[in-house]
Amino acid sequence: MCMGMKCPRDGQELVTRLHESNPPFHVEICPRCHGIWFDEGELNRVMPELTVRLEQMKWTPCPVGETPVDSPRSGTTCETIHLEVGDVTIHRDPATRGHWVDGCELEHVKAFAQTACQETRDHVDYIAREMAELGYH
Repeated sequence: MCMGMKCPRDGQELVTRLHESNPPFHVEICPRCHGIWFDEGELNRVMPELTVRLEQMKWTPCPVGETPVDSPRSGTTCETIHLEVGDVTIHRDPATRGHWVDGCELEHVKAFAQTACQETRDHVDYIAREMAELGYH
């Protein structure tokens, strides 16, 4: 468990998983909804092409009619970006610059990675395998 960090979607305590890259880092995963919290720089290590594009896009407040996401790290209301691939919204904490990705959107992020370089696909596949080991599909 990740002491004090709660899922912004369902309030569950987030579970910390080690991502064995070089050097390794941790991501926090919700055991119920499978959402993932990436601290600043971690999403870049998993999908560098995605984060370059995200930095070039305009982050906006949560659209009217959608439920805002509060950062599990700081409690600050996150900004959002909607990706063209699938129906994916990525949330960013403006205070800590961490990112939240809803678990149901992971497959769309993986689809985006299929168009990216092999290193990115390897990182995304690794996280998918880690989640499968935890029983997430």
